[in-house]
Amino acid sequence: MTDVKKALSKMKGWQDLILETNKKLKDLQDPRLKFFAYQKYGTLRYNTGIYSSDEIDKILSDAEDQSERICMACGVEKQNIEQTLCEACLLTLKREELTYFGLEVHPGKGIKESDIKKLPFYEFWKASAVGSTCAIFDGETYVYRHDWENFCKSFIKYGTHRYQGL
Repeated sequence: MTDVKKALSKMKGWQDLILETNKKLKDLQDPRLKFFAYQKYGTLRYNTGIYSSDEIDKILSDAEDQSERICMACGVEKQNIEQTLCEACLLTLKREELTYFGLEVHPGKGIKESDIKKLPFYEFWKASAVGSTCAIFDGETYVYRHDWENFCKSFIKYGTHRYQGL
């Protein structure tokens, strides 16, 4: 059984291609064929388990070739086939890697404390961070994104931190 909703939620730009490929596979009416779509090496891939045929391989090869030229996020034709995203979506993604006060979010790590230290209210933040867990990677202290963003929301809205109350 296919998990179309899961695939489409992550690969909206490939939605038409996935639906078209799924239809071609279903039209084969082969009860042994079970499949699901995923992204690997920048292209649309399908897992059919151990079952395959020349016809199935042709359908999947065509879908993979088409996906190289389509942005995975928005569906427009992209210039660089070595990336899954077009230039516009890459720029959007880079903006999403920033958090409050323009600080960079390091995936899997958080926000560098050394970046927070450059802000004029570092000491105020530090007082609010007492008791919070931080991660340390290669000698650098990182603040978890949810902790940083909760502090920022309170700081912006009320001018306080969690130990000061409203």
